[in-house]
Amino acid sequence: MTAVREVLRRPIGHFAGRSVAGLAAITGAGAAFGLLLTLVRFRWSPLQTADRAVAEWFNHLVASHGPVVTVLQAVTDLGGRPILIWLVTIAVVGLLIRRRPRLAVYLIVTGVGGLILDPSLKTLVGRLRPIVDVPVTSAPGNSFPSGHALG
Repeated sequence: MTAVREVLRRPIGHFAGRSVAGLAAITGAGAAFGLLLTLVRFRWSPLQTADRAVAEWFNHLVASHGPVVTVLQAVTDLGGRPILIWLVTIAVVGLLIRRRPRLAVYLIVTGVGGLILDPSLKTLVGRLRPIVDVPVTSAPGNSFPSGHALG
């Protein structure tokens, strides 16, 4: 009887250990994001200065290279809302075909959640896009948090 209990305890202990580690990682990432969101929201001067410097440096780096700008725009478009909606739809159909309805519902809920969370957080934070001397592109709306990263 004790041998059976030991065999059953190992997977449960392994799962519990992984769950605690995952929870700690998610909590740490959430706290870091919350801190960053707060610093951006209250326009912390050192962060704004660094942000402006990095934006100007990257813009200057690619501004004179038209093909690089074109490639970067294409990569940006691949992470846009229409492509992500299309990919999520294909994934949901694939999961339903494979008889994985719980995963399909999870994907739908997280996708819709992202569609709601993105503009809500951007409105809450209100961070305008960086202004550079010679912009290589433009985009409407606020810029934090990144819609591409959230997607």
